[in-house]
Amino acid sequence: MNLLVDHLPDAIQVRGIEVPINTDFRASILYNLAVDRQTEPEDVLRAAVLHYVPDIPIGLICQELFEKLNEFYLGGKNEAQKKQAERLKGLSNGKPGYSFELDADLIHAAFMGQYGIDLNTVKYLHWWKFMTLFGGLNDSCEIVKIIGYRTMKLDSKMSMEQRKYYKNLQQRYALPSRQKKSAEIREMEQMLVAGTWSG
Repeated sequence: MNLLVDHLPDAIQVRGIEVPINTDFRASILYNLAVDRQTEPEDVLRAAVLHYVPDIPIGLICQELFEKLNEFYLGGKNEAQKKQAERLKGLSNGKPGYSFELDADLIHAAFMGQYGIDLNTVKYLHWWKFMTLFGGLNDSCEIVKIIGYRTMKLDSKMSMEQRKYYKNLQQRYALPSRQKKSAEIREMEQMLVAGTWSG
């Protein structure tokens, strides 16, 4: 997908049927927030349906639907491609870099400051455009600095003073730990295959 020349998707294919989805950035943020708050895989699946495709026929609620919604959420990438991109950006240390809930003010301020976009009043912004703009925030934005602290790898190349300094920053800006999403996703897939998810 090339944002400069390709049309951004507004639907996914499930069982050969084109299913329109809510592509506004708010839907994906609400989905993300719901996932962070849920502990039951069934609730995570319901959140995906609620925020992206609330009017979908029950017959299309299947493993393929969840995979396609997850791929959309990941910007058109599957889990492996997303992890590879994170590795290339140095964000694969297992620590979350940001929270749409806890960092909302900083993200809002960064978009206003750098792009002049008020995320509270903008009528529509495609999720993939939002994430591209988010990824393009410059290093002077407070949220970018904090993401850097949270995801920084403290290693032996740093002096003891540097490690102590950055360790303190990591503790100050640490996010609450989250359960591993991959385990939740595997459990949801098993429920879908077994037909035990009730939508």
